[in-house]
Amino acid sequence: IRDAGGNALLTSNGSGTITTNNIGGQNTPAFYGEKAAILDLSRGVVTQVTGFTSNEIDTNTAFDGTTFTVPSGQAGKYAVTVSMTINFDDEGNDGENFIVYLYKNGSSVKQAVAGTNASTDRNIARETVTIYSIIDLAASDTLTYYAYGVDANGGGGGTIEATNSSVSGYKLIGV
Repeated sequence: IRDAGGNALLTSNGSGTITTNNIGGQNTPAFYGEKAAILDLSRGVVTQVTGFTSNEIDTNTAFDGTTFTVPSGQAGKYAVTVSMTINFDDEGNDGENFIVYLYKNGSSVKQAVAGTNASTDRNIARETVTIYSIIDLAASDTLTYYAYGVDANGGGGGTIEATNSSVSGYKLIGV
């Protein structure tokens, strides 16, 4: 079966096996990367998180492990996920606040927060925070990722774990 432009939509091998050929389109560009190494955060400092190069997927050569840049001709709505795990082991397991940020073109557009009040003895030892978002992106728009951590005793900002922290995104079709 072919479309009006002559492109094959369904093909048969003559023995009853039918193969679809991109019916509906592809969700590309698409990217994915896991944090390759831990990152120690300074207490109370918003820090860019880079190095999402482990198990990396990059369909359009648009993701370098730090920044996703929308390729020319690929404007649209994108499903984006940023998930980071913080560990306050080295700070005495007394984390108070952890914020993950999604930046578009250098400005924060989405945040996710985990927090507690250390005076109630409900400290954060380890926490995963995730942003799920649908975002409009134009050609050459950039996405970057940041984190912020605070522990109760002033010792540090926590450690972003490798492999348990990742970023991903793909262009939506039909929207």
